[in-house]
Amino acid sequence: MAFAMGCSIPAGWEKSGGDAARRRADTATCRGFADAEAGRMYDRDVPGTDFGDDGVGAGFRTSMARHDAVGRRDRMIADCMLRKGYSQKK
Repeated sequence: MAFAMGCSIPAGWEKSGGDAARRRADTATCRGFADAEAGRMYDRDVPGTDFGDDGVGAGFRTSMARHDAVGRRDRMIADCMLRKGYSQKK
């Protein structure tokens, strides 16, 4: 599951002595890890499809799981960037 909606990732990251190419590579690495991990968590939280019940409850659970997964993904990206020595631009 790709999480392209509602991105709340900070506008940018900075690192003393870091260059733009390294920052892009580190961001891509962190984003790739976080997307994959959040996707696994989403799949665990929402097994199957939106059908069942009458579709209403399942659709709500899916929407909430997606919302939660996006938040987890954004936190994982931030944690990864912080571990790599970056700070969020103010």
